[in-house]
Amino acid sequence: MDDESLKDLLGFSSFGKRKHATKQTKKKNKVTKIDYTLPTIEFYRPATRMELNDLEGFLDMDPPSVVQGLPRLQKSLETVLDMKNKLHALQLRDDVYRDCRSLANPFELVGKWRFVNRSAMKLAEIDACVQLMPSPEQTQSVSFVDLCGAPGGFSEYLVFRADRNHQSIRGHGISIKVPTSTHLDWHVSKQVLEKLQISYGADNTGDLYKQTNMDHFACQVLQAHSEGVDLVVADGGFQDARNQSNQEILMHRLGLCEILVMARVLRKGGHFVCKSFELSSAFSLGLLYVLHHLFSEIAIVKPMLVKTSRPASSERYIVCRGWRHFQPSGVIAHFTALNKTFDAASPSTNVINGNMVDRGFLQFVEKSGHRSESSRGYRSNNIICYMLHKYPSTSRVTHSAGGMEIDSMRR
Repeated sequence: MDDESLKDLLGFSSFGKRKHATKQTKKKNKVTKIDYTLPTIEFYRPATRMELNDLEGFLDMDPPSVVQGLPRLQKSLETVLDMKNKLHALQLRDDVYRDCRSLANPFELVGKWRFVNRSAMKLAEIDACVQLMPSPEQTQSVSFVDLCGAPGGFSEYLVFRADRNHQSIRGHGISIKVPTSTHLDWHVSKQVLEKLQISYGADNTGDLYKQTNMDHFACQVLQAHSEGVDLVVADGGFQDARNQSNQEILMHRLGLCEILVMARVLRKGGHFVCKSFELSSAFSLGLLYVLHHLFSEIAIVKPMLVKTSRPASSERYIVCRGWRHFQPSGVIAHFTALNKTFDAASPSTNVINGNMVDRGFLQFVEKSGHRSESSRGYRSNNIICYMLHKYPSTSRVTHSAGGMEIDSMRR
């Protein structure tokens, strides 16, 4: 290569003088602007609240009975189930379904950003709506517990948020070991691990169903934070249950154990976030009813409202603020006994005496669930509509008074 060629390559027209590069017109990618406003989260605060002694006596009432029906919520759930059956009947290829789902939910491409999974983005949006983390003005140090948190999205977000706020943070996490599924292990960075102590309980399995593991983990947390932690988050679920209609029933024991651990390690005034599903069974409503007496306020948040949870998913989060009692012994004892019944042939299906539940609470649950399920049904229908428009050869449908009916399918 001669000197002139070298100078041209380096951007010089003559020695010591820079040649200005020819401006090139960059092709701009078309970006669709999506308007987004944080939704207002409706918290429920009971008009009258049971004191702890009354609540503990209430829990011991026998026998329990089924909670009253929630007709609007039940109707919404039936509509969504019908829509899911139609989607299943289409037998869409995975790539077709993912494509249509992305079209139906413009926020699908938000993805996981810098975190290990999408769960971090869900917690980020919930936090933006309800302020889970104490502000720097309130405290310079933050503590949290992450239950069933692997691979670690929630912990990653909390550490990220504390760093942004210039706060020190210390977390404790526990999650079950699945030897055949390494993708379910903790996969957080070294920087996060420096601030997160991971435990697998007394038997090194991480199984929260076992009392010894709960005891071991709670003691470990309280050794570091004698008055409890600021925040407990719980994102447990079952990989094989994602597309099953009985997700809520499958979650009964896990939800109970997550709440039981929370009751042992959360400080007075702390907050709690726990994943749930439809919240239509007597067992789930019983847990929620107890929580709404133990916290200052509760909300049921469907992350779809803040666009990161997939619209056809039934998952939602119970958000509880202002824990009123540190380690309520009667509640802990009741939930511990309830957990033991799951090891019996016929586990309990109720948490409380449903006849005693006040109507205001049920109306709050029904209104929240109806709104969430109606939106979920609408989004599921959009997936079908996009599929029919973009992939017309996939199936043939007819329309009747009863709605969309699938006649036959062509692949």
